[in-house]
Amino acid sequence: MRDRIALPEAEPFPLRVETYYHLDNLSPAALALCPAVGDGDLFSSASWLAGPARAALLPGDGLQLHVVHEDGLSARCVALLPAVYSRLYGSHPGARVLHFMQREEQPYLPIGSQVQHAEVADSVVRKLIGSERPVDVVRASPLDPDHPFTPAMAQALQRHGFWIQFYRHARSHHAQVAGMAFAEYLAQRPRALRETLELNTRLLMHGGRGEFHFPCTPELVEDVWDTFCLVVSRAPQADAPDSLDYLREVLMASAEAGVLRLGIFSLDGEPVAMQLWVIVGNKARCLRIWSVEGQRTFPVDDVLTQLIALCLIDGDHVEELEFGDLDEAFARAWAGGVRERLGLAAFNRRTLRGIRGALRHIALGGLAAAPRRLWRRLTGRRA
Repeated sequence: MRDRIALPEAEPFPLRVETYYHLDNLSPAALALCPAVGDGDLFSSASWLAGPARAALLPGDGLQLHVVHEDGLSARCVALLPAVYSRLYGSHPGARVLHFMQREEQPYLPIGSQVQHAEVADSVVRKLIGSERPVDVVRASPLDPDHPFTPAMAQALQRHGFWIQFYRHARSHHAQVAGMAFAEYLAQRPRALRETLELNTRLLMHGGRGEFHFPCTPELVEDVWDTFCLVVSRAPQADAPDSLDYLREVLMASAEAGVLRLGIFSLDGEPVAMQLWVIVGNKARCLRIWSVEGQRTFPVDDVLTQLIALCLIDGDHVEELEFGDLDEAFARAWAGGVRERLGLAAFNRRTLRGIRGALRHIALGGLAAAPRRLWRRLTGRRA
């Protein structure tokens, strides 16, 4: 039987893993893995883990920080892997779920400048199955399918007795602008968009009805906080809207790091649109777009995107605009490139809840797809 096939034994990687539950408990060596505020990736910084990462936790969730050390006297820290532990995960009722999750659709990667992904992934998975209460489900998302960490994590989970399943997580839209001026970038946009922008920019900005505000420092964020809350409250809400506590943590952490780019557009003195961007390395990343519900007179989202892109390209000289997983039609007009992001779910075959999860998500999903595969074979069509 398939379940009796022996899995390959793990290679003896000379690494050990310690798990912490609060950033304050990390050693200076472990904290040194995180880039300093203002350097490198905001989403890997200690300020992000201390603020937004904790504010995003749902009731019943807990933050876990897995620190990977070299064995021996030096015990050098080589990687830090944040994760969220939950017993209240909606897709896995009652299961112990550990989710290696990066919010804001940034690809999940271990924190550390010189990470050996196969060794790190294997050591972390060995720690998970060797604990007193092993996890039932391990998830990781979003993942970059072209990065070596993705197959390394999947292979480590398989090696240690997990059934795995990849799934499509999101599509990230982006535009390369390295070496470009804003005028050149705008000239590459679809003709219909350019004509709309020319008309409405003239009507709104030159006519005095529109106003653009660009508060990017902590002091200016404090000044516009009430305006920020007003626009968020008047915009259509997603199925799982962000809390204002989380959004405030994001604003302050990115403003203090000097990477916040917040654009607010007002029409006739009333704020009607807002976009939240951050600069990560040489890329500008759009995190949120809000528009006041019922405002359809002018395409203020496009006008505001144009003004912010001008600041990012000609002012910050970024090399890429990353719009993330936004509305497909809107994103295609502003960014022609698309990157696929994956998710990984792994089910522990040594626990009852892990087996139940595998039956529900892998076996039943495969059975549901079987009739479609059979029909394609009979009709000569390829999947």
